Amino acid sequence: MTVSIYCYIIYCCKEFFATMLNSTLKTILYKERCIMKERVRAIIKEGENILLIHRIKKGRGYWVFPGGGTKKTDIDHKSALIRECDEELGVSVRVGGLFITYEFGEAGKEQHEYFYFCEITSGELGTGSGPEFQKGTHYEGVYALEWIPLKDFLTKNIQPEKVKKELQKET
Repeated sequence: MTVSIYCYIIYCCKEFFATMLNSTLKTILYKERCIMKERVRAIIKEGENILLIHRIKKGRGYWVFPGGGTKKTDIDHKSALIRECDEELGVSVRVGGLFITYEFGEAGKEQHEYFYFCEITSGELGTGSGPEFQKGTHYEGVYALEWIPLKDFLTKNIQPEKVKKELQKET
């Protein structure tokens, strides 16, 4: 059987396999793009403001929550988020509770994003050293950290929309 057939079988039975697969097999399947990509995102509040990243790419402006993809070297989602906040924001964070998960993508290319409340414990915003700040990487356009008041969320193109709406309900 080819890898793509295995991928299809696993996709169709993903709930069963999610509980049965050991980490080694998950790593192999992830490399073959058979299981979803996992991302972690930080919801950082300061008073009534939320820290977001303003992106303008190919003429399209939008805001996203800080964070990024998990790596094989990450122990868990929280350690991945600590690493991402250091790289992307230049700060250390204390990761709190899981707020919401968001799933998207087509069969075989699913992505899951896990949104956690976080608190900045040290560091200076804007001093990150991740690829977003390096020349010659695939990052393009504007990448700016902004504190956005919750009352202004309705007027901003904050992605994903589902998380934006749920956050407005909670606060």
